[in-house]
Amino acid sequence: MSSLIFKCDKCGTIYSINCSDLCWEEIERNERNMGFEIHRIAEIIETCEKCENIMEITLHMWEYPIGAINTTDIEANGVEIIEQNCEYEIKDF
Repeated sequence: MSSLIFKCDKCGTIYSINCSDLCWEEIERNERNMGFEIHRIAEIIETCEKCENIMEITLHMWEYPIGAINTTDIEANGVEIIEQNCEYEIKDF
């Protein structure tokens, strides 16, 4: 199973999210030599159950050419990423 495991920066509580539950949103599309490059993001914004810290994670995926995952990246605020083994896959978004 593909998952993202992270802990709250303030209290250390550990959380896990199933990557197949992420909702991807197209935020940018640029024409390039082999067609379009599509930039998609999935955002996670949660409040820690124990200390009410706001935890924000943004996963980035660039598809280029269409049908191929070119690059991925992750941004985190208020959390420490412990394990990120999300299987990025192209779906009919």
